[in-house]
Amino acid sequence: MDTAVSAADANRRFSELLRTVKKGRSVVVTSHGKPVAKITPVGEDERAAEGARSALFARLRTARALFADPGSPRRIAGPAVGKRSALR
Repeated sequence: MDTAVSAADANRRFSELLRTVKKGRSVVVTSHGKPVAKITPVGEDERAAEGARSALFARLRTARALFADPGSPRRIAGPAVGKRSALR
């Protein structure tokens, strides 16, 4: 479970909180009793970011394949880029 600490206490005990986080625990900082921030060990954020990054690259590869294949039924047709509109 995360340790909760007020913003004022977090300010006064920041070094202590960093030691707690270094041990692998997370700290939730509250303001007027409501959570406003979470201090977590770097490893947790890196794993989450890596998962999100991998998912994004997979979606981009799929989209690129769809748009690169002229025979794809999902290809979006539209005016050529750089051509002036005939509506003027």
